[in-house]
Amino acid sequence: MNLRTLSSLLCLIAALHLPRAYAVNTPMTEYLHLDRTDYAIAGVGGIGAPSTQGGGSGTLHLDGVSGTITLALLYWNGIDIEFPEEGLTGGNADYDQPQIHFDGVDITGTRVAGGGSNDCWPSLDSPLPPSAATYRADVTAQVRLRGNGDYTFSGFASKPGHSANGLSLIVYFDDGNPANDLRIAHYEGLQSNIDTAHFAFDLDYNGGRVEAVLHASDGQGILTDGSLTWNTLPGRPDLGVANTLKYTKLYDGLQLWPGNSVPYLGHQRGGNPDTLWDIRRMPLTPLFASPRHYSTQFDYPKSGQDCVSMHVVQIVQPADAQAPMLAPGPYDFGDVVGGTTSATQRFTFTNLMPGPVTVQPPAITDTLFHIVAQTCDGQTLAAGAPCTIDVTFAPVAVQPAYSRMTVLRVPFKDAVFTVSAITLYVELRGAGIPSVPFSRLTFEPRTCTFKPTSVGSTSALVRFNVRSSGTLPLTLGSVVGGEPRFPLIATTCANGLTLSSGSACTLDLAFRPSVAGAVSNAARIEYTASDAPANSATSLPLNGTGIVAGDAIFADGFEQSTCID
Repeated sequence: MNLRTLSSLLCLIAALHLPRAYAVNTPMTEYLHLDRTDYAIAGVGGIGAPSTQGGGSGTLHLDGVSGTITLALLYWNGIDIEFPEEGLTGGNADYDQPQIHFDGVDITGTRVAGGGSNDCWPSLDSPLPPSAATYRADVTAQVRLRGNGDYTFSGFASKPGHSANGLSLIVYFDDGNPANDLRIAHYEGLQSNIDTAHFAFDLDYNGGRVEAVLHASDGQGILTDGSLTWNTLPGRPDLGVANTLKYTKLYDGLQLWPGNSVPYLGHQRGGNPDTLWDIRRMPLTPLFASPRHYSTQFDYPKSGQDCVSMHVVQIVQPADAQAPMLAPGPYDFGDVVGGTTSATQRFTFTNLMPGPVTVQPPAITDTLFHIVAQTCDGQTLAAGAPCTIDVTFAPVAVQPAYSRMTVLRVPFKDAVFTVSAITLYVELRGAGIPSVPFSRLTFEPRTCTFKPTSVGSTSALVRFNVRSSGTLPLTLGSVVGGEPRFPLIATTCANGLTLSSGSACTLDLAFRPSVAGAVSNAARIEYTASDAPANSATSLPLNGTGIVAGDAIFADGFEQSTCID
């Protein structure tokens, strides 16, 4: 067993059994947001040896750039350790290496994060505290001059004790073709799973493919990586839970952080054959259903897994609106007279994953919605290929009117997701109405989950329209919020107010938890009409989670109220 392998295994044992104080992670924050761009990336690893052994230097190759270069960013990360048998001595527990040499030019980087843990160092054979640091440099001028090709670099391990994990070159450009433009949110920080790596972002989904590109250090094939689960709200409307996507390996057949997803330059730290630098592409498309605002996150603890640190994340989606994997949605069949059947609506499943998928039987649990034809069940679809599902809504005879909500679910599997299927969904709505004039009172939005709120505090207000959506006028009776946890703050819906067909009043509600944990209740408005008894009422489902002050269940923007229209 070589020295690095032994060191890594000893570190794994230490992390599992010995208490140790590690530096606090630097949060991932959005550095830039580009609404229309093209991009290319390149990375290298295997440069962790001291400079006397050739470490911290080499050549990086860039491909795929054309047109006008708008921005080029170089990121690098390293540590400062005592590893005498490998020539790493005399450091000061700080990877302070902003000055480097890139493509023949001396450049100085900006310190994005420092003093953190980013791998299994310090290990049992290093007395130094956490010492990792990440730097960024603007190298637009050099890339504009050279374009595609080889870029030499050096100086990443020039100081005593310094060992570089790797580097990434990220180039944003305009190739002159707006049809392939992308929208990219670019985040940076230092998130080590020694201290639980956390990442969260908000996304206004426009349809089409969504991908996360993660730049991470210290991946190693000799240690396992476990799984990485993404969670998105709003999630499954039929289950009331976040939508999830779990990765245990990626589409190149390698584990999450293999340490060899970028070129290896042969100057590794110790006897480790891995590069210690990874650029990983994770398709996120199945997390997102209909185009709207979503909040997404993951938390990746060490828990006996490889020590990995994340430095840059790019969230990539098309610049222009496209259809999602399952469309259209949400779909409202509208008002259908009881005893009749709506027109047929065709839904299209399109494989937006990188490789072929096998589609399982589409399903709808509500028996008033019917799949009348489909071409999806059992089909293996190549990337980009579609299949279809035809659906109708057939309410029974009704008096008075009533509304239904369900989902069309289409599960599928591919080469990466083999343990369980991923389920795509679209929300289906429909209302059965009588054949004669009728009254109906509806809330807009129809339901709401308030953001996690500290116990004893009050969330921001959410305004609801209360609409007379039938053909007859109605008169309001008592109006109550979901007290005491969902108090009614203000309303224009007075007892005795008459709403004509199509008119509305407003209801302002908040969330005020008194204990930690999930809370549910409902606001309720009574009404009377010529076709409705005096105790007729409509309810508004309300949900929220109380948290302890200072806690953050979904930090960094994952704390949005999610109300369904």
